[in-house]
Amino acid sequence: MFVENSNIPNRDVKTCISSINIDNMQNIKIQSCLAVYDEISYHADIQVIHIGYNEIIIEPNMFDKYINEFGKIGLKCIKGQNSISNKYPNDVCYNGCIIGDYFIHNLKYTDPVLLKCIKQKGLKCINVEQGYTKCNISVVNKSSFITQDMGIYSNLKDIFDILYIQPDKSIKLGNMQGFIGGATGLIGSNKWFINGDINRLREKDKILDFLKSKNVECIYLSGENIIDMGSIIPIKYE
Repeated sequence: MFVENSNIPNRDVKTCISSINIDNMQNIKIQSCLAVYDEISYHADIQVIHIGYNEIIIEPNMFDKYINEFGKIGLKCIKGQNSISNKYPNDVCYNGCIIGDYFIHNLKYTDPVLLKCIKQKGLKCINVEQGYTKCNISVVNKSSFITQDMGIYSNLKDIFDILYIQPDKSIKLGNMQGFIGGATGLIGSNKWFINGDINRLREKDKILDFLKSKNVECIYLSGENIIDMGSIIPIKYE
Protein backbone atom coordinates (compact mmCIF):
# COMPACT_ATOMS: atom_id res chain seq x y z
CA MET A 1 0.00 0.00 0.00
CA PHE A 2 1.45 3.32 -1.10
CA VAL A 3 1.33 6.66 0.68
CA GLU A 4 -1.68 8.29 -0.95
CA ASN A 5 -0.85 11.92 -0.23
CA SER A 6 2.71 12.96 -0.96
CA ASN A 7 4.74 13.71 2.20
CA ILE A 8 1.80 12.90 4.52
CA PRO A 9 1.51 9.23 5.53
CA ASN A 10 -1.54 8.21 7.54
CA ARG A 11 0.26 5.46 9.45
CA ASP A 12 3.80 4.19 10.03
CA VAL A 13 5.89 3.98 6.88
CA LYS A 14 7.95 0.90 6.02
CA THR A 15 9.61 2.12 2.81
CA CYS A 16 11.10 5.51 2.06
CA ILE A 17 13.50 7.14 -0.39
CA SER A 18 16.35 9.03 1.23
CA SER A 19 20.11 9.43 1.41
CA ILE A 20 20.25 7.98 4.95
CA ASN A 21 19.24 4.77 6.68
CA ILE A 22 16.39 4.91 9.18
CA ASP A 23 15.90 2.14 11.74
CA ASN A 24 13.09 -0.35 11.06
CA MET A 25 12.49 0.95 7.54
CA GLN A 26 13.41 -0.25 4.07
CA ASN A 27 15.41 2.62 2.66
CA ILE A 28 15.83 3.04 -1.09
CA LYS A 29 19.13 4.83 -1.22
CA ILE A 30 19.43 7.85 -3.47
CA GLN A 31 22.41 7.81 -5.85
CA SER A 32 24.88 10.58 -6.59
CA CYS A 33 23.94 13.01 -9.34
CA LEU A 34 27.14 14.49 -10.75
CA ALA A 35 25.27 17.28 -12.52
CA VAL A 36 24.84 19.29 -9.29
CA TYR A 37 27.25 20.43 -6.60
CA ASP A 38 28.49 17.90 -4.05
CA GLU A 39 26.42 19.08 -1.08
CA ILE A 40 23.12 18.23 -2.81
CA SER A 41 24.28 15.45 -5.14
CA TYR A 42 22.65 12.76 -2.95
CA HIS A 43 19.46 14.69 -2.17
CA ALA A 44 16.21 12.94 -3.01
CA ASP A 45 14.25 16.20 -3.14
CA ILE A 46 16.55 17.47 -5.91
CA GLN A 47 16.32 14.38 -8.13
CA VAL A 48 12.79 13.01 -7.68
CA ILE A 49 9.34 13.97 -6.47
CA HIS A 50 6.63 11.58 -5.28
CA ILE A 51 3.25 12.87 -6.51
CA GLY A 52 1.07 10.43 -4.59
CA TYR A 53 0.19 6.73 -4.59
CA ASN A 54 2.66 4.84 -6.80
CA GLU A 55 3.71 7.71 -9.08
CA ILE A 56 7.13 9.31 -8.95
CA ILE A 57 8.75 11.78 -11.34
CA ILE A 58 12.47 11.42 -11.94
CA GLU A 59 15.02 13.83 -13.34
CA PRO A 60 15.82 12.48 -16.85
CA ASN A 61 19.55 11.84 -16.42
CA MET A 62 18.83 9.73 -13.31
CA PHE A 63 15.82 7.93 -14.78
CA ASP A 64 17.67 4.83 -15.98
CA LYS A 65 19.48 4.52 -12.64
CA TYR A 66 16.23 4.26 -10.69
CA ILE A 67 13.62 2.72 -12.96
CA ASN A 68 14.46 -0.90 -12.14
CA GLU A 69 14.88 -0.43 -8.39
CA PHE A 70 11.79 1.73 -8.07
CA GLY A 71 9.86 -0.62 -10.30
CA LYS A 72 10.62 -3.55 -7.99
CA ILE A 73 8.51 -1.96 -5.26
CA GLY A 74 5.72 -1.07 -7.69
CA LEU A 75 6.47 2.57 -8.38
CA LYS A 76 5.33 4.00 -11.71
CA CYS A 77 8.31 6.00 -12.91
CA ILE A 78 7.67 9.13 -14.98
CA LYS A 79 10.59 10.82 -16.74
CA GLY A 80 10.79 14.57 -16.27
CA GLN A 81 11.62 16.89 -19.14
CA ASN A 82 14.27 19.20 -17.66
CA SER A 83 17.71 17.94 -16.71
CA ILE A 84 19.09 19.50 -13.56
CA SER A 85 22.47 21.20 -13.56
CA ASN A 86 24.85 22.91 -11.21
CA LYS A 87 23.64 26.49 -11.42
CA TYR A 88 20.48 27.82 -9.75
CA PRO A 89 17.66 27.74 -10.81
CA ASN A 90 18.51 24.71 -12.96
CA ASP A 91 18.83 22.53 -9.84
CA VAL A 92 15.33 23.16 -8.44
CA CYS A 93 13.07 21.82 -11.22
CA TYR A 94 11.74 19.03 -8.98
CA ASN A 95 12.06 20.74 -5.57
CA GLY A 96 8.39 21.64 -5.22
CA CYS A 97 6.39 20.67 -2.15
CA ILE A 98 3.04 18.90 -2.22
CA ILE A 99 1.03 19.38 0.94
CA GLY A 100 -2.66 18.52 1.12
CA ASP A 101 -4.42 19.88 -1.95
CA TYR A 102 -1.58 22.26 -2.84
CA PHE A 103 1.60 22.26 -4.87
CA ILE A 104 4.03 24.97 -3.76
CA HIS A 105 7.00 26.05 -5.85
CA ASN A 106 8.54 28.85 -7.85
CA LEU A 107 6.43 27.91 -10.85
CA LYS A 108 8.80 29.61 -13.31
CA TYR A 109 11.27 26.81 -12.62
CA THR A 110 8.96 23.80 -12.24
CA ASP A 111 9.62 20.97 -14.69
CA PRO A 112 6.86 20.97 -17.38
CA VAL A 113 6.09 17.26 -16.96
CA LEU A 114 5.77 17.70 -13.20
CA LEU A 115 3.51 20.73 -13.60
CA LYS A 116 1.30 18.88 -16.07
CA CYS A 117 0.90 15.94 -13.67
CA ILE A 118 0.12 18.28 -10.78
CA LYS A 119 -2.63 19.98 -12.76
CA GLN A 120 -4.05 16.63 -13.92
CA LYS A 121 -4.37 15.65 -10.27
CA GLY A 122 -6.36 18.80 -9.58
CA LEU A 123 -3.88 20.24 -7.09
CA LYS A 124 -3.88 23.99 -6.57
CA CYS A 125 -0.59 25.63 -7.54
CA ILE A 126 0.90 28.35 -5.35
CA ASN A 127 3.84 30.37 -6.58
CA VAL A 128 6.59 31.40 -4.16
CA GLU A 129 9.90 33.12 -4.82
CA GLN A 130 11.96 30.43 -3.09
CA GLY A 131 13.05 27.84 -5.68
CA TYR A 132 14.38 25.49 -2.99
CA THR A 133 10.81 25.05 -1.80
CA LYS A 134 10.83 21.51 -0.42
CA CYS A 135 14.17 22.20 1.25
CA ASN A 136 12.47 25.04 3.12
CA ILE A 137 9.20 23.33 4.10
CA SER A 138 9.00 20.71 6.82
CA VAL A 139 5.54 19.16 6.55
CA VAL A 140 3.78 18.43 9.86
CA ASN A 141 0.32 17.52 8.54
CA LYS A 142 -1.92 18.43 5.61
CA SER A 143 -2.55 21.92 6.95
CA SER A 144 0.63 22.87 8.82
CA PHE A 145 4.37 23.04 8.37
CA ILE A 146 7.59 24.60 9.66
CA THR A 147 9.75 26.93 7.59
CA GLN A 148 12.81 29.16 7.89
CA ASP A 149 11.87 31.16 4.79
CA MET A 150 10.06 34.41 5.54
CA GLY A 151 8.78 34.70 1.96
CA ILE A 152 7.10 31.29 2.16
CA TYR A 153 5.66 32.19 5.57
CA SER A 154 4.31 35.55 4.39
CA ASN A 155 2.76 34.07 1.23
CA LEU A 156 1.10 31.09 2.87
CA LYS A 157 0.24 32.08 6.46
CA ASP A 158 -3.41 32.66 5.55
CA ILE A 159 -3.72 29.17 4.03
CA PHE A 160 -1.66 27.02 6.41
CA ASP A 161 -0.81 27.00 10.09
CA ILE A 162 2.90 27.77 9.86
CA LEU A 163 5.66 27.92 12.43
CA TYR A 164 8.39 30.28 11.29
CA ILE A 165 11.82 29.75 12.85
CA GLN A 166 15.00 31.68 12.25
CA PRO A 167 17.68 30.19 9.95
CA ASP A 168 19.98 28.12 12.16
CA LYS A 169 23.63 27.29 11.56
CA SER A 170 23.14 24.07 13.55
CA ILE A 171 21.61 22.51 10.42
CA LYS A 172 24.58 21.42 8.31
CA LEU A 173 24.84 20.99 4.55
CA GLY A 174 28.48 20.12 4.08
CA ASN A 175 30.29 23.40 4.75
CA MET A 176 27.07 25.32 4.14
CA GLN A 177 23.98 26.00 6.22
CA GLY A 178 21.15 23.55 5.60
CA PHE A 179 17.38 23.82 5.74
CA ILE A 180 14.77 22.47 8.14
CA GLY A 181 12.75 20.82 5.34
CA GLY A 182 15.77 18.97 4.01
CA ALA A 183 16.69 17.74 7.49
CA THR A 184 13.26 16.31 8.34
CA GLY A 185 10.31 14.26 7.14
CA LEU A 186 7.21 12.43 8.31
CA ILE A 187 7.68 8.69 8.80
CA GLY A 188 4.21 8.13 10.23
CA SER A 189 0.93 9.99 10.69
CA ASN A 190 2.24 11.49 13.92
CA LYS A 191 6.00 10.91 13.65
CA TRP A 192 8.22 13.78 12.59
CA PHE A 193 11.83 12.71 12.11
CA ILE A 194 14.80 15.07 12.29
CA ASN A 195 18.22 13.89 11.13
CA GLY A 196 20.18 14.82 14.25
CA ASP A 197 19.68 16.13 17.77
CA ILE A 198 16.86 18.66 17.95
CA ASN A 199 18.36 20.04 21.17
CA ARG A 200 21.04 21.70 19.03
CA LEU A 201 18.46 24.07 17.49
CA ARG A 202 18.06 27.51 19.09
CA GLU A 203 14.28 27.38 18.75
CA LYS A 204 13.77 23.72 19.60
CA ASP A 205 11.21 24.56 22.31
CA LYS A 206 9.03 26.39 19.77
CA ILE A 207 9.27 23.42 17.42
CA LEU A 208 8.42 20.88 20.10
CA ASP A 209 5.47 22.98 21.30
CA PHE A 210 4.20 23.29 17.72
CA LEU A 211 4.51 19.55 17.13
CA LYS A 212 2.79 18.82 20.44
CA SER A 213 -0.11 21.09 19.46
CA LYS A 214 -0.55 18.88 16.37
CA ASN A 215 -0.22 15.62 18.37
CA VAL A 216 2.97 14.84 16.49
CA GLU A 217 5.93 13.09 18.09
CA CYS A 218 9.49 14.25 17.44
CA ILE A 219 11.96 11.46 16.68
CA TYR A 220 15.60 12.48 16.64
CA LEU A 221 19.15 11.14 16.81
CA SER A 222 20.41 12.13 20.23
CA GLY A 223 23.86 13.74 20.30
CA GLU A 224 24.24 13.88 16.52
CA ASN A 225 24.79 16.92 14.30
CA ILE A 226 21.69 17.94 12.36
CA ILE A 227 22.29 17.18 8.70
CA ASP A 228 20.22 18.33 5.74
CA MET A 229 19.99 15.03 3.88
CA GLY A 230 17.60 16.13 1.11
CA SER A 231 14.33 15.19 2.83
CA ILE A 232 12.74 11.83 3.51
CA ILE A 233 10.20 10.70 0.92
CA PRO A 234 7.69 8.29 2.54
CA ILE A 235 6.55 5.76 -0.07
CA LYS A 236 4.92 2.57 1.26
CA TYR A 237 3.30 1.26 4.42
CA GLU A 238 4.16 -2.40 3.79
